[in-house]
Amino acid sequence: MKILLINPPESMQEERQVFFRFYKSLWRARVLPPLGLAYIAALLRENRIEDVSILDANALQMDSYQIKKYIEDKSPDLVGVTTVTQIFRRALLICRIVKQINSKIVTVIGGPHMMLFPKETVSFDEIDIGLVGEAEFTMQNLINKIENDQDWSDIPGIVYQLNDKIHFSSPGDRVKNLDKLPFPARDLLPNSEYYDVTSKHYNAMSMITARGCPYNCLFCNRDIRGYYRARSPEKVVDEMEEIVKKYGFKEIVIYDDTFTVNKKRVIKICEEIIRRNLKFSWDCRTRVDCVSPSLLKLMKKAGCHRISYGVESANERILKILRKDITPEQSRKAIEWTKDAGIMVLAYFMIGTPTETKKEVTNTINFSKELEPDFGYYSITVPYPETGDLYDISIKAGYTPSGYWEKFVRGGGILPAKMPYFESEEISREYLDRTIKKAYREFYFRPKYIRGRLKYIRSVGDLRWHIKIAKSLIM
Repeated sequence: MKILLINPPESMQEERQVFFRFYKSLWRARVLPPLGLAYIAALLRENRIEDVSILDANALQMDSYQIKKYIEDKSPDLVGVTTVTQIFRRALLICRIVKQINSKIVTVIGGPHMMLFPKETVSFDEIDIGLVGEAEFTMQNLINKIENDQDWSDIPGIVYQLNDKIHFSSPGDRVKNLDKLPFPARDLLPNSEYYDVTSKHYNAMSMITARGCPYNCLFCNRDIRGYYRARSPEKVVDEMEEIVKKYGFKEIVIYDDTFTVNKKRVIKICEEIIRRNLKFSWDCRTRVDCVSPSLLKLMKKAGCHRISYGVESANERILKILRKDITPEQSRKAIEWTKDAGIMVLAYFMIGTPTETKKEVTNTINFSKELEPDFGYYSITVPYPETGDLYDISIKAGYTPSGYWEKFVRGGGILPAKMPYFESEEISREYLDRTIKKAYREFYFRPKYIRGRLKYIRSVGDLRWHIKIAKSLIM
């Protein structure tokens, strides 16, 4: 049985000047692999399903014609597509292309989107089966059943349409022991296409060392909150060694939601990297209350060159609304410790939180400059459906019309011209859009910031690197 797994493009050539113009800078700044598909492919091959391929149409910037040609050449029996809600239109289009090629090809759709809108998604005739939740073992079981011509309708985590009715099986189980999963099948990916412009070596590979997060931030993806599971330090460093030695990457992006939740575990990972004498750079994301000066110094010794922190706001009132459980002073100290350790800092900031005032927005922008991180990233608070509680607040308060995203999915993923913001008499959409642009200009074009970056430019390559970063953030 031939299996083709597809990561849709975030935008296709024929659409890039429409909605995704808003996300253009982020899309250009970082392209990382679809690890979920690579995990599925690795598990399938481990279970003797050998004819598996991955098409990362996003990394390859493919249009619909190129995707169709690729599918025709591969002639698969089953096509699996991953998606988030915002790019459901692309995922649906791919399923339509598959059915146009051959209606007998089984189309399966999964990813974070399916946790939110399983019923609406499988209502389309082009989609045969939906996978809800972590899909590695669900996909394996599904393919085994199909290959052996057995009933697959009772597999946990399955949703499908039959005779105009939506059928759900029991909820799928999350992977309890992550060490039992094989390493992602990176040999099936276009590895030369992955990059992060803020990375030290530009070309970068990502990995995860844990799933879930024990914290409860208001704006976070509802599916990752709770049920934190971590891989053993030995397995983590085994995969790092494979990425560095087998695939030749000099940069690894650790894509955990909060890498340093368990400091003792991170210490063991760092000590193992040092013991094996692995030479590579890496960065991670974590919270300002999950680091210490001694931990940061060890992370630097083990190759960490950048940490991303969610500072979010300079205002304690807003931080309480966001359920961050941190203070501005903790952010100040964590960034100071990180810079003292010789690690670069990327800090995230949010404006437009419910009930936020213009004065509080100004406080946050000024605070971002006072902290002097190496990179600042600003965003407007948008109640996407995966944000859970924030989305519910938006609906109850009337910022987001009831059924807004359900209508979006049923309409085939056609987004309206304007995304919902938390507006008020004082805070308008125009003000937020204008202020975001102003924040970027004020942060990156300060003479002090430019002088500070000059010390990192020691070669023509360093200069090109900084030009790429500037373009990705301000274009």
